[in-house]
Amino acid sequence: MQFIAQRAVKKPTNILILNEFVAMIDEMKHYTWYTSDHHFGHFNIIEYCNRPYANVQDMNDDLVARFNSVVKPDDSVMILGDLCMGKVTESLEYVKLLNGHKTLLVGNHDKPFGTTGDKQKRCEQMYFDAGIDEILYGSVTTSVGKHLVTLCHFPRSGDSKYDDRYAEYRPTRGGVLLHGHTHGKWRVKDGQIDVGVDSWSGTPVGEETLANLITAGNLDLNRLSWTSYDEYQ
Repeated sequence: MQFIAQRAVKKPTNILILNEFVAMIDEMKHYTWYTSDHHFGHFNIIEYCNRPYANVQDMNDDLVARFNSVVKPDDSVMILGDLCMGKVTESLEYVKLLNGHKTLLVGNHDKPFGTTGDKQKRCEQMYFDAGIDEILYGSVTTSVGKHLVTLCHFPRSGDSKYDDRYAEYRPTRGGVLLHGHTHGKWRVKDGQIDVGVDSWSGTPVGEETLANLITAGNLDLNRLSWTSYDEYQ
């Protein structure tokens, strides 16, 4: 992913070139991660997704630990939705503990979903105050390694339940899709990669891993098993 900002300031050409070079070197030090569907504060998700926790407090603490075990403070993270549930003001306190420059691509359980106007701004501000740096909606296109991919909370087809809900929000573009929402129904299937925590043993998945999966071609991979809470600690 490209994060080099354009500067609208007149400077001598040699300084501009130097600034661009420094920005490129700085970018090389960073790493991009993808994740989704943490459901901070959501008790029922423990049983529903067979997460290895006795209570919400253990889950919240451990999800933060797993996140920060791989994401460094200068890394970038694309969170593909459904970050918090429960009492969202309380759940967002855990987001403040997460490393990295965090972009949220809104999912159906995120407060800004389906809102407009002043209500949308108020909902977004809650997430900005909790350390989210950018909020996106719908589907976006980016690069993972040398591959052009689509990002969306929703898969093209498939759901965490029986029927494909939110049809109007699902992407129609072909090619590789990184998504959440399905909570470990698969890891890779039909060109769709679920980057959610229930597919990747609770941790974000790195850009290099995803690029290798895409390069490998048409794979079908099941979710990774969660390591136990005690084992991970």
